[in-house]
Amino acid sequence: MISSRGRLSSTAFFMEKENYFCIVDMHAITTNRDPELLCRHVYETAALYITAGLNPVQSALFIQSHVRAHAECCWILNCVTPVGWLERMTKYPCKSDTVIV
Repeated sequence: MISSRGRLSSTAFFMEKENYFCIVDMHAITTNRDPELLCRHVYETAALYITAGLNPVQSALFIQSHVRAHAECCWILNCVTPVGWLERMTKYPCKSDTVIV
């Protein structure tokens, strides 16, 4: 289980349940970053999970940007979400002011 401090701890819970672990990287793609460095960090994170004891045979470990459904769901939600809802979010006003066109 991942604790409130981000630590991966092995418990009996993982042995009894079907587990999915996701390396979230799509937000990093929206900013100006070196693609090779981002790719390296993603695979280092995957290696960290496995090194910490995550058994890929018993658990699914996937990278968010490699799953097409994540981008498709994001597109659908973007189409139906009113801007007023977005403006109430903490990060949206700051990010929308700094968009580079």
